[in-house]
Amino acid sequence: MKEAPAVTVTPEVVPNELYVAPDGLDSNPGTRAAPLRSLARAARLVTPGTIVNVLPGTYHGGFRTTVDGKPNARIVFRAT
Repeated sequence: MKEAPAVTVTPEVVPNELYVAPDGLDSNPGTRAAPLRSLARAARLVTPGTIVNVLPGTYHGGFRTTVDGKPNARIVFRAT
């Protein structure tokens, strides 16, 4: 019997998505149906691979994140 050749598999990271809306609540889970209110709250919840969907509207205050993404798991804030 022949041995199968060794194969290296790099797992693909499935992104975690959060949603932020001006009429959301920071106590919400950050889903499309129950979005967060602030970008600062979203920034505290991100992990590598997270996509933060920023819904239309005006946001007050800023945010800072100290979490780094990875080459195959970037952190993305995108207007939707």
